[in-house]
Amino acid sequence: MATILLKHSSNTDVYQKTIPPNLLMNEPGFTAEKNGGQGEMTIELAVAFSNADYAPGDIVRAYEISAFHPSGVLVYTGVVYRIARYAETGERIVLRCAGLASVFSRLLHKSGSSYSFAVNQDPAETVRDIVARLNTEYPLFSAGSDIVDAGTSYAYDFDSTDCFDSVEAMRKGTTGYWWHIGADGNVAFRPKPTTATHALIIGRHIASIEVEDDLSEFANAINLTWKSETTYFQEADSVSAYWLYERAVSDTSISDANSASDFADEYFAEHAEKRRNVRIEINREYDIASVKPGDTIRVLNFSETLENLQIDRTEYTLDSMIVYVDGYDSLIPLIRE
Repeated sequence: MATILLKHSSNTDVYQKTIPPNLLMNEPGFTAEKNGGQGEMTIELAVAFSNADYAPGDIVRAYEISAFHPSGVLVYTGVVYRIARYAETGERIVLRCAGLASVFSRLLHKSGSSYSFAVNQDPAETVRDIVARLNTEYPLFSAGSDIVDAGTSYAYDFDSTDCFDSVEAMRKGTTGYWWHIGADGNVAFRPKPTTATHALIIGRHIASIEVEDDLSEFANAINLTWKSETTYFQEADSVSAYWLYERAVSDTSISDANSASDFADEYFAEHAEKRRNVRIEINREYDIASVKPGDTIRVLNFSETLENLQIDRTEYTLDSMIVYVDGYDSLIPLIRE
């Protein structure tokens, strides 16, 4: 059985205390997403209505204690953004925390003292600049080896753009890349892993699998407005397979034709194939604390092969983890020897 240990720090990340487990009235859980980070976590504490130990802006870290991690492993870091107080048959307070990705929306990206500026460099270098900008005000993040150079340049004009949207703009201009902010503040910006990060076995690690095919976000041709121009792009193989699905798309901060073409390539990588959504429930026979958005999984002992599917979203609880993977059209009939 897994348990959660919570540690409380001030808004300047100075450690205050470990929250006594007997005060915790709920089982905290949280979501996390590729191209973002961890979502909200709610903490309900059996303390006095007037308790003044906690304040908006404080930081809470959650550690999983389990058979896989008897000494504890960090699974969540959040910033308290709301505190509610209740007096009923007893008194309690409820802390609502937002994951570290929320900090990326607090600051506007800038170069020197200017909030309006242009770049034309490797998108990974721009992401490093964004992390450096964040750390001037919130020294919570690291830009290490998980930020991987794309080997191309992307021309983009920033104009009072927040740091979250700035990173997302770089992803949209870099085919096959994704990004994520971990509980430890590590920022990843990199291509999809080429081999599976996790191998899961039906009947041992997996409680259930659900699959649905979806064309709701499908498009294989776009009329892209960039800077002061509009350019039409089409993915010919997809049009042949599915007929023509057109959309109008606009990002006027894209500032040259090569970057517009890079944007279209990434757009088609996301939208020009039939989307196959896979929901997998992983039980506690597997180390679910090690499973992160952006990782890839392989499912074994199944009538079909799910091979190297990338995790879009996770839902963490003390009992299990739900992962949502974007399979596109990669369910391959298993050939048994």
